[in-house]
Amino acid sequence: MPGLFGTAPSMAPRLEQTGRSWPFRNVIPAMETWLEAERDQLPLWLPVAIGGGITVWLLLPGGGAWAGFLSFSMAAACLCAMMPAGGRLPRAGLWLALALALGCGIAWLRAEQVRAPILARPQVARLTGRIETIEPQPARGLTRFTLATDAGSGLPPRIRVNAKQETLPQNLAIGARVAVRARLMPPAPSRQAS
Repeated sequence: MPGLFGTAPSMAPRLEQTGRSWPFRNVIPAMETWLEAERDQLPLWLPVAIGGGITVWLLLPGGGAWAGFLSFSMAAACLCAMMPAGGRLPRAGLWLALALALGCGIAWLRAEQVRAPILARPQVARLTGRIETIEPQPARGLTRFTLATDAGSGLPPRIRVNAKQETLPQNLAIGARVAVRARLMPPAPSRQAS
């Protein structure tokens, strides 16, 4: 006898014969029971899953991680689609995975749409555009206005300009087109929690 239970695989004791059971044996039937009981509320989980995908986009560090999450979500959706029919778990898993991927994809797409060029270093440039907001700051003797720069200038679409009050024309108003020469500064570096 080469081994304790013999050489034939049928001679090895099965888990059922030892009196123990698989630890997760009842998970899938329990999930099916819960999904069946909550079948009317399942569509309400779709916006929650989309919000979960957006949250994942916020938590992950960058493009590679986002692409990995989208790939994982789509693989999970494909696995759920290939599961045998007969219960709510495969369909619910499919819709959950697709909604998570949709949320992450929407957030990523929107971030790409609103991304503006960032100045790498301070520079002096001539700006032309339309004034969107005017904020007098009398304590500092300045007026801050937001300028919507002309398209194609290679600058961010909106720039805040501080100017001394005595150098501004009297008829400065929202919607006026202006041309100014200004020193532009890149955004302040973000502080990392230590």
